[in-house]
Amino acid sequence: MNNSMWKKGLVFNIVFMFIFVAVNISAATQTKVIKNDVTPKSLFGLQSVIIITWDGNNTQEPLKPGGAPRNITLNIYYVTTTGVFGRYILPYFILTKQYVDVFLELDDVPSYCYATLLDSQLRFPISDTPTTQSTILSVAVDETAPAFELTTFKIHASVDDKRGPFGFLSIIDGYEQEFMLVFVADYLPHIIVSPKDSYLETTPGTAVIAPIAVENHGNGRTTVQVYVVSAPADWIIHLEPFMLVLDVNENKTTNISMTSPINFHGIKTIVLEFTPYKSDDYAKEGNSVNVSILVEVKS
Repeated sequence: MNNSMWKKGLVFNIVFMFIFVAVNISAATQTKVIKNDVTPKSLFGLQSVIIITWDGNNTQEPLKPGGAPRNITLNIYYVTTTGVFGRYILPYFILTKQYVDVFLELDDVPSYCYATLLDSQLRFPISDTPTTQSTILSVAVDETAPAFELTTFKIHASVDDKRGPFGFLSIIDGYEQEFMLVFVADYLPHIIVSPKDSYLETTPGTAVIAPIAVENHGNGRTTVQVYVVSAPADWIIHLEPFMLVLDVNENKTTNISMTSPINFHGIKTIVLEFTPYKSDDYAKEGNSVNVSILVEVKS
């Protein structure tokens, strides 16, 4: 019973103090100022503070272009800091079980990046003891994301000013902060190989040339090696060039020259293989593309 009377007395005294201060402050329009420091600036010396953390390992591993979204757990911490006067005001909010809403939103998300938050609003009790809640950030990139270039965007966290009884005064300063996330997209090798002709005619001992266009549809600078996989043993085969270096969306042509023996008549098939590699890291290899050229030698 004594404890109950003590709580009622404390609340009464605090409310009386709010009314007393409100009466002695002019009725000028209040301008909401959102702060991103932790030093209370209001008359009452109370300040909201938000901190967001996550496991850095989840952002260091490259994202696969066109792959499934990666889920990252965000830990949101909230606490109310107090000044000399604020420590006497804070018990009112604690005893009356009041709360603040923390708002989360994503800013400056690149066009090739998909990012969503499971929760955009979280409710926290007003307290000088830090409390934490978690939410999920889902991130993915499409096939146009540049390989191993920094992909950044921001999480904007904010909490509004908290007003006291009757809404006269801003008692707890609001707060806002931006938290930067940094990702990289993995290398995506993707080439399109287009021979001008897949069937050619020639005469014995006469070279015939087949131009073959190669276009880089991947997301990074790519080196394409051209190999002769299959050709008649007594034919003269020449590739120029046998290696192409392509920027994103760049198209270049290689030419294959094929010469049969002078005593040959008939049809032979030459098979070429085009293999893409990341230009500065040959350990990153893409799927090879095979092209067959049919050559008919006539008299």
